[in-house]
Amino acid sequence: ITGRWPEGLREFIVGVHRWAYRVQAYVYLLTDVYPPFRLAP
Repeated sequence: ITGRWPEGLREFIVGVHRWAYRVQAYVYLLTDVYPPFRLAP
């Protein structure tokens, strides 16, 4: 056990959270831009 996340898993989790924050911003009318269906920034 290294105490570190595998790089691929970490990138996936960060991407999912980033996308969820974009959706929340759209739902709460903080932006007019609908979030794309991708995990990249």
